[in-house]
Amino acid sequence: MTDKIDPSTLSGTELLLRLKYAKDTLATSSPEALQDAVLDGALPAYKDVIKASQNEAESDAEMLLLQERARKLVESVKQAHKNKGKQ
Repeated sequence: MTDKIDPSTLSGTELLLRLKYAKDTLATSSPEALQDAVLDGALPAYKDVIKASQNEAESDAEMLLLQERARKLVESVKQAHKNKGKQ
C-alpha cells in the first residue's frame, strides 16, 4: 500500500494532477488546505503578471513624457522660425 501524501505539501500542479489521476494517494485534509496549496502555486505567476504590468505602465508614462517633450520642442522651433522672420 502506498503512503498517503498531505495535499498541503504539494505544489499546485502536482496537487491538481493527483486530484485528477491519483486521488487515492492523497491524505484527507480540510478543503482550506487544498485551496491554500493551489493558491501557493498560483501566487508566483500572479506576482510576475503584476510586475510586468507595472513595468508596462512605467514605460507608457515615460513614452507620454517623451511625446510631450517632443511636442514642446517642435513648438519652440516653429516659434523660433516665426521670430526669425520678424527681425
